[in-house]
Amino acid sequence: MKKLSIIITSLLVIGILNTYSNDRAICNVKGKVKSINLKTAIGHTPRSSRSSGETFETFKFTEEGVWDELANPKQGVKLQAERDIKGRLIKVDASQNYDKGYIMQWEYNDDGTVAKYIYQDNNGSLTHYYIYSNKVIESEFVSGKQGDEHNVLQITYDYLETDKYGNWTKRKATVKDDISTKEFDESCEITYYENAPQVPIKPPYFHGGNQKVLSFYMSEYLNYPKDARKAGKSGKVVIKFTVETDGRITNPVVERSIYPSLDAEAIRFVKLLPKMNPAMQGNTPVKSTFRLPINFTL
Repeated sequence: MKKLSIIITSLLVIGILNTYSNDRAICNVKGKVKSINLKTAIGHTPRSSRSSGETFETFKFTEEGVWDELANPKQGVKLQAERDIKGRLIKVDASQNYDKGYIMQWEYNDDGTVAKYIYQDNNGSLTHYYIYSNKVIESEFVSGKQGDEHNVLQITYDYLETDKYGNWTKRKATVKDDISTKEFDESCEITYYENAPQVPIKPPYFHGGNQKVLSFYMSEYLNYPKDARKAGKSGKVVIKFTVETDGRITNPVVERSIYPSLDAEAIRFVKLLPKMNPAMQGNTPVKSTFRLPINFTL
């Protein structure tokens, strides 16, 4: 009768700041962001200026995360902000500012990301619908109306560079309409408040509990190789693997070896394990490393 045991430990090796529950959510950025300078294909605010089909915008936030437009409104500018029960911006009404008046509205997904954004002024309106992959905007649809003209754009993004907090700094936008397809090089310059606190990471785990799941899989699928038993080999094999942000287990490697067939059996066993709940930093899933010691006892 085989005697096998599993000891569960983990080590996380990622450093991404959480998306704070404040106005930074409207820009889909992580960390204690102070300011953002954007060069994009399609604008999001009334202060954007255009040059050769590109839009330049600036966002600033207080250290607590309040959009500076609201925390420190310019003299003579009338703003009314509405927030939901979670404190998130859902509407900014500046329609009383004569010819420069505007209204901005946001709707959110369950995970706190922006699902829909609407901007209206005297010239027309733009409505953005966002599609995400792991909380990163993968594409968006933009419906715009100016006078009697109505246009629909589809934008897809290819991310080229990110900073140490996981925020994009360079990406390529492919913009399609009924007539043409154009590509734009977009950039995002971000400054942060100093000593931004790291948000604790919750380790990954199996649905139902690590010990219960691993004990079941051990009893059903883990074998003691005959050659190792015959040679009297036993001990602890340590397998290191990656838990992706969607919970997939990838890249299992032997970190501590005992005997070739025991090592191979431990790798085979790990490849049979189900998906895990990913590591979480605040409300953000992050990639992590998990070390799994497996004891082979004669």
